[in-house]
Amino acid sequence: MDWDFIIHCILAVGLSVTLLALLDSRIKLKAERKKTSMFYGISKNLEGDTWKQKDTIQEQKQEIESLEADLRESRAMAERLMQRSSADAGAGSGNQEVKPLTQRLLMLSDELANICYESSSRPETMGRRITQTLHTGLTGREAQAQIDALIEASYPGFLDDLHSAFPWMTEDDRLLVSLMCCGITPNAVSIILGMDINRLNKWKTRLAKQMNSPVRLSKFLNEKLLAYCNEARPAS
Repeated sequence: MDWDFIIHCILAVGLSVTLLALLDSRIKLKAERKKTSMFYGISKNLEGDTWKQKDTIQEQKQEIESLEADLRESRAMAERLMQRSSADAGAGSGNQEVKPLTQRLLMLSDELANICYESSSRPETMGRRITQTLHTGLTGREAQAQIDALIEASYPGFLDDLHSAFPWMTEDDRLLVSLMCCGITPNAVSIILGMDINRLNKWKTRLAKQMNSPVRLSKFLNEKLLAYCNEARPAS
């Protein structure tokens, strides 16, 4: 028996097995690397999505905090307006300028009540009809004149001073400011002006910047009204 031949065959087989094992290891290593790369990519995507979700949550939190702050300022302005209107009525001055707006609000209340009654069988139409009614009833030159008259009756000269300080304000800007000075909430203002709350917030932010205000527009107007009241200027 040729032992040299057998040994060579064994060595050849062993080498072949080794090469096959090495090749198999390389294939498996390549596959594992591919899996690792895939998992790494998934992990990075998940990490990116997580950060995006965190950013979205943070933005939503900031929006909620901003809205809550605006609501506080709106309530403060509404309460101050009612106090001055009550004091003015107690003084017996009458405020004839306020009557047209009061009548308009009463008519709106009646229309809204009718909408609620008529939409009981078709509630899906209620939101659209209420939005249209508020938008139509509290916009336009006549409505703005009546709202301005209410503010003028309670804060004589305030709007004139504000318009003089910022003569670049458009009619829409002035209507927005007047509604806010009355203490109308952001949600109500967005419905009255026919725009979503995000667009309204961008508008208010732009106005505040143009007025060189370091604070939100609602806070800026509330502070202006408070300063006016502290000057002890009586309502006419």
